[in-house]
Amino acid sequence: MDSQLEGGFLRLETTGLFLLFLCTLYLLYHVTCTIFFNPLSRLPGPVVRVGPHEVDISDITAVKEIHRVKDGYRKAPFYQNLVPNTNNLFNTLDVEFHRHHRRLLSSPLSESSLKSLEPTVDDYVKTAIASMKREMDERGTADVAKFWLFMATDIIVELSFGESFGILKHGKKNQYIKDLEGLAAKGSIRSTFPTLITIATKLPLPIFKETAAAAQRIRDYSAEAVARHKRDFANNPAAAKPTLFRKLFEAGEAGLSDDEIRAEAQAYIVAGSDTTATTLTYLVYSVCCRGDARQKLVKELMELPDDFGHSDLRELLHLNNVIDETLRLYAAVPSALPRVVPARGAHLAGYFIPGDTVVSTQA
Repeated sequence: MDSQLEGGFLRLETTGLFLLFLCTLYLLYHVTCTIFFNPLSRLPGPVVRVGPHEVDISDITAVKEIHRVKDGYRKAPFYQNLVPNTNNLFNTLDVEFHRHHRRLLSSPLSESSLKSLEPTVDDYVKTAIASMKREMDERGTADVAKFWLFMATDIIVELSFGESFGILKHGKKNQYIKDLEGLAAKGSIRSTFPTLITIATKLPLPIFKETAAAAQRIRDYSAEAVARHKRDFANNPAAAKPTLFRKLFEAGEAGLSDDEIRAEAQAYIVAGSDTTATTLTYLVYSVCCRGDARQKLVKELMELPDDFGHSDLRELLHLNNVIDETLRLYAAVPSALPRVVPARGAHLAGYFIPGDTVVSTQA
């Protein structure tokens, strides 16, 4: 028989904290949820109570059920608190909005569509590696994390807006990236105390004024970039650079509005820059620490033809194992993925969880 959640609180047979009303402050004190959840995950049981109406679940069967597309576990308010004042595929709580945007955006991200973007990506990869070599020759060491970040950012910006920032070429961040990083750094506080932050933004304090100014600069640049690319495409479709949103321009009214494309492009840039750079950095670190893995990987790569492409790389067993193991050991965003249980409730990991309870799984 399943244990149950009663009156919105888990019974004590579920691992958790006694003074749960202090949990939010405790989490904030520890800065990241990972520092807090990792010790708890070693306690008995796959379900941990982390708040009066929230549980963290570490059970593969439950994870599959929670994240099935058609099972009705909608995103928790956490996502809109994290990225407020906009609506995109990442943060929306509107199921119909998500379904509509997912349908329109899935085609440009299909394997056949991405193939046309491969030369652009390949050029940036070669430039990044050449930059690392140049820095290695000059200093005797190279900051691979820096170059991976510059490369990933330029790639996703060009694939979104049709023109990169050129930060890989110039070797330094521009104002747009600094603004994005500044807003992202405040995300944990914003998602934990949304009401407090809303009130605080009304106060005439420099930190809040700068945050508002940064958000406005991001919106202005994104709007200008989308308008410029749309104009170039309308003037000469054949000469316009291929992007992830080109088909949406061709779709006309059946596609997305300029504001919607801007919001999705911003989400792509945030999701595709730091995460890619972090994974590549840990991959290089892991391979450098393991001589046997490095030798095996180099041997496999040396067998590639000179003009190899993505289709050749996807067939390399050891390379793909290295990538998968890096993602397993060093998650790019090691955080919870909160979802809301459907109104009917759910049986998860030996417990009956009432509807509207937040259930979190590990990214």
